[in-house]
Parts: sequence; C-alpha cells; structure tokens
Amino acid sequence: PLPSHPPPIVVAFPKVPPSTDAAPSRRRGLPIDDQISLLKGATLGICQIRFNTVFNEETNAWECGQHCFTIKDGALGERCGAMAGTAASPSRLTVPVLPAAGFQQIYLEPLLKFHISLKKLRLHEAEYVLLVAILLFSPDHASVTQRDFIDQVQEKAALTLKSYIDHQHPMPEGR
Repeated sequence: PLPSHPPPIVVAFPKVPPSTDAAPSRRRGLPIDDQISLLKGATLGICQIRFNTVFNEETNAWECGQHCFTIKDGALGERCGAMAGTAASPSRLTVPVLPAAGFQQIYLEPLLKFHISLKKLRLHEAEYVLLVAILLFSPDHASVTQRDFIDQVQEKAALTLKSYIDHQHPMPEGR
C-alpha cells in the first residue's frame, strides 16, 4: 500500500535544491512544472529506496510500524498482519485483509531480490537520502525545462555520495 502523498523528504528536495554555482535566482527552486515532472518520474524509484529502510532481510518482510508486508501481499492479497509480542521478539499473524493485488510472481521476485541486495549494502541514512536525490534529480524525466540545472544538481548529489562512501566505507588495503 502506497501512501496517498509522497513522503516529506521527496517534496523537500525540489523546493530547496542543494546550492550550486548557478545564479542565486536559479537556486530558489525549479519551475513548478519541472518539480511536478521530477516527482512523477521518480516516485516509484524513491518509494523502493524508502521501503528498503523498513525491509527486514531476515524475514523478507517490510515492517511498517505495527504492520508487516511480504511479497505474498502483492500476489495473494494477504497481509502479514499486526505484530504482537515485544520489540525484541515480535510475532506475526496472517490476517487476510486486502483483496488480491494482482501482481504476478514473475514481477515480485526481482523486487524482493532488489531489496535483499540493497539491504546487504548496509547503507547509512545519508546514503539513502543521496540515492533519493540522485533518482529525483534526473534530467531524463519527461518535459523538464531546466535540464542543465537538474543535471548539475544530480551530479553534485552523485559526487557527494561517492565522497561519503569513500570516507565511510574505505576499500581494504590491496584492492
């Protein structure tokens, strides 16, 4: 189940892009049509990145507060249900609540593999945020008018991510 509105972090990026060497008038923000186009074009990818932050690789489930979802929810329409027990030892109940979502297993398995692989990277919150920024500021989105500016913002986010990774996850000696 996707929220009816984008997560607050998504909305914040187009309103206040990172500072650039561009003229101050261009730093105030992008035209509203470009903001809309960027949000529409990146929503699914951003949701996948954000959902990975609540993915539990041990159970292959997305734990969202008191609710837990698995890929079966997408195909069978059953929800893992409310979590009971303690935070250290939650138990799950299968509660059929949702109608069948209708996704074929062939589409759900790569989604699960994506989340397992991404979670294995043990990303820090800053890395997730920078990935979201890179996805959001893609000059390839349809109908954007400020492609060069958007490309510059994406480039800065990518370089910032690389620098962060280089400092937080240095390569072992000899590699």
